[in-house]
Amino acid sequence: MKTQQEILSRIKEDFFGFQRAILLSYLDFENVKPLLKDGVAAEEWIKQSKSPKESMLDYLGFAWRKASNKRGLSASRSMDIYTSWLWLDGSVNILG
Repeated sequence: MKTQQEILSRIKEDFFGFQRAILLSYLDFENVKPLLKDGVAAEEWIKQSKSPKESMLDYLGFAWRKASNKRGLSASRSMDIYTSWLWLDGSVNILG
């Protein structure tokens, strides 16, 4: 699993913001606070409790349906999400 600093760096490199939502959910409140709207309290922040691998398995059926139903944009977005999880997990060195 990537460090908090590595995740913050990756968010800054995500020019179009396609991976941002997934990456943000793996940050602690102290690290995500500057990226949230003003006034969001620590109690409101829910850090992802699942590992990237668990999240990938849970999402697989949804992603497969999008691809098999030829939902191009949705299928492409699913791949962005999977890229985020693979990078977070360190399973594959995708895109640097």
